[in-house]
Amino acid sequence: MYHRRELGNAPIDLPRSLNGSYFVSLFHVQLSLSESSDRFSFLDDLIREKLEGFLEKSFEAGTLVDGVIAQDKTQMDSFWALREGLPEALLKEGAHGTLKYDVSLPMKDFYALVTDTRQRLSQLPAAVSIMEVIAPADACRYVIHRLCFCSDVQTVGWGHIGDGNLHLNVAITQQGASEAVKAQMDPFLYEWVKSRRGSISAEHGLGLMKAEKIYYTKPKPAVDIMKLIKNALDPNGILNPHKVLPRS
Repeated sequence: MYHRRELGNAPIDLPRSLNGSYFVSLFHVQLSLSESSDRFSFLDDLIREKLEGFLEKSFEAGTLVDGVIAQDKTQMDSFWALREGLPEALLKEGAHGTLKYDVSLPMKDFYALVTDTRQRLSQLPAAVSIMEVIAPADACRYVIHRLCFCSDVQTVGWGHIGDGNLHLNVAITQQGASEAVKAQMDPFLYEWVKSRRGSISAEHGLGLMKAEKIYYTKPKPAVDIMKLIKNALDPNGILNPHKVLPRS
């Protein structure tokens, strides 16, 4: 059974469990299995049998609470719409900015970064205000600046279990919280990832914004060798300039 809901600009079908309730759980896993080509389409039934057997054992063990198997491409696309709509949903949630991090971590630490980030941001003052008193000769004027409330951020993590790639998003929902949140995240996040022997940049690369952060996961001698190779292949610096390698 499915329920229509707006996500972004497109309506999608939210799956319900067999008893009609919506899925409410700490974690949601989306699993896709398919044959490699039409020549192996005869494997569809075998794949489905294996998947149903896995789900049945997981239910019996209490590992899974509930689940749905897509019956056709339309239902499969509606499942993927949930996943693909996450970045847009976080942009809407973070009306005053969204901090986005793309890291890779060992499996044992995969979700710990999300919980540690939530804990760190929860330590922000419940309400911090700065009052400046400006007193001209004929009046007093008060300027109050609210820096941050704990509820001003939403920390969300999702990713690819297979390759340890975690997308960590911190959506800033209230005006005035942005700088306080950024100050809590940098360099905390990069040091946290380094301490777990992870990578500060996974599928989206270092690009322009993270080039100077490369030393968190690469020693200077390794970066120097990368620069030598880059200069040998691109002495004029015209191929993807200023990306990946730091200028310093």
